[in-house]
Amino acid sequence: MALALLALIVLLVLAINAWAIYIGDGKYTFLHNSASALGGMGLLSFLGLLIAYVDFFTQIWVMREGYEGEFVLFFLCATGGSTLLSLLVCTAITIKDRWHGA
Repeated sequence: MALALLALIVLLVLAINAWAIYIGDGKYTFLHNSASALGGMGLLSFLGLLIAYVDFFTQIWVMREGYEGEFVLFFLCATGGSTLLSLLVCTAITIKDRWHGA
């Protein structure tokens, strides 16, 4: 059950950031440029999070002292924040486009 929940969260993060890049393509308004930038930042932060997890577990495996996993926390916050902002900007763009009929 926990693995299925983790897979769902990973797919949601990837889907939201891909949606942000897709919706930001084509128009050059502030919101569309923000969506593209935040989506790209979210995907790169997620990649950094995966690399930080691998680094964290290899440091535990060799039992080296002095590594507390700061990079994992940094990339986790960066991924979560940029994904949340991507979702908000994409929702705003979708509502604006539907409201004005663009």
